[in-house]
Amino acid sequence: VIAVSEYVKKALISETFVDERRVEVVHNGVDGDPYKIEKNSRDIGGLVHVYFIGRIERSKGILTIIDIINKIDRDVILHVIGSGPCQKEAEKLVAKYKIQEKVIFHGKMLHYEFIKNAHPDIFVFPTKRIEGFPMVIVEAMFAGMPTVAFDCGGVSDAVIDEKTGFLVKEGENEEFKEKLVKLIDNFEMRQEMG
Repeated sequence: VIAVSEYVKKALISETFVDERRVEVVHNGVDGDPYKIEKNSRDIGGLVHVYFIGRIERSKGILTIIDIINKIDRDVILHVIGSGPCQKEAEKLVAKYKIQEKVIFHGKMLHYEFIKNAHPDIFVFPTKRIEGFPMVIVEAMFAGMPTVAFDCGGVSDAVIDEKTGFLVKEGENEEFKEKLVKLIDNFEMRQEMG
């Protein structure tokens, strides 16, 4: 039996009682070539581009990341790629906070096209939903971006805490903000983790 992450393996064993020796973890593969970009050369003190891609819905954490960006007093732009049922609510929240210059909704587009054109600095994965093995994290890593993510589902199979990004306990929004600010403020750390 093949599982895409350790989380999925544990779920399979507990739900189906399959013998643990019969379950192997094989992460989904991805062609990294379309995502590879030259390392970002922006230095400390410049505008930092934070990147979110996904369906724009509450369970994916769009409102959470907008709230976090609102609380960050830095030169930062959150690029939101995707569409979904929560988009109007997300846009209203941005307007309420008066941070239209800090949050840009790009709509649906190919992940790698945005990455190649925008050269974002940091990838955020604020999902509250358990996912088997989030491919968008792996794709962002191919582009050299460190990730800040809530540690749920198979996220920890993709992000190595404090090496390729930061894992934060789901619901700890203040800690998520602190880890994001740490990367925003430290160009060398972004380069090393990316």
